[in-house]
Amino acid sequence: MHRRVGAGCEPLHSGASENGGVKTTPKVSDGKRRGERGFTLIEVAVSIVLLVVGLLTLAQVALTIRSMKRADDERELAANALLDQLHALETTPFADLVATYNGRAFDVFQEGAAAPALRSLPGDVDGKPGAIDVVAPDPPNDPTRLLEATVRVDWVGSFGPQHLVRSIRISRPGANP
Repeated sequence: MHRRVGAGCEPLHSGASENGGVKTTPKVSDGKRRGERGFTLIEVAVSIVLLVVGLLTLAQVALTIRSMKRADDERELAANALLDQLHALETTPFADLVATYNGRAFDVFQEGAAAPALRSLPGDVDGKPGAIDVVAPDPPNDPTRLLEATVRVDWVGSFGPQHLVRSIRISRPGANP
């Protein structure tokens, strides 16, 4: 009776394989050997997508901050122009207020600039964002009545139409209202 090699034989030693007794590491089904580290293509793609979303969000925040800064600068220019006009009203002789300022329009300039800094609203008759109205008391020579002056700045800003209004009341010198 002939015995076939390998049939019913004991292995040479534990862990030996048919390639001459050299021990090999079995492969995992995804092509990686056990214990190897690294990233799969899906992990890399998800990381890239998250990075891009984060960068786009950061860019959007930066643009929003820039727009808000521009709107704040516009409002500061309008407020300064308004205060300048109110100061001019206060330093003008009472008798000249109505004739000098009623219905007067003005532009708003940034310091050192030749062109107006703010654009007037569409349809504005005079094309200037600032306007002053001085309402004389009725009767006009009544010393107990006050002049009411309103200074208004209306402009097209970064976030659409903007308005800033201040009013003051001016009495005649020596009057006791």
